[in-house]
Amino acid sequence: MLFYLYTVKLGLDEEGFFRSTLPRVVYLVERYADEEQAKAAALSGKPIPEPPRTVRSLKEVLAGYGK
Repeated sequence: MLFYLYTVKLGLDEEGFFRSTLPRVVYLVERYADEEQAKAAALSGKPIPEPPRTVRSLKEVLAGYGK
């Protein structure tokens, strides 16, 4: 699936796929998916949903996470 998205949807060459690291390929595919989601939201007139926030420490929770 990653190979298909990288080569067909992103239009990048297969040599670049095999030379790239997995995190780079995943990053590019995720970025493509985000852009497609933004395009779909713009066409439908709906706002782009915000990504979920992650709590990184107990201090954030105790300080009122999200304020």
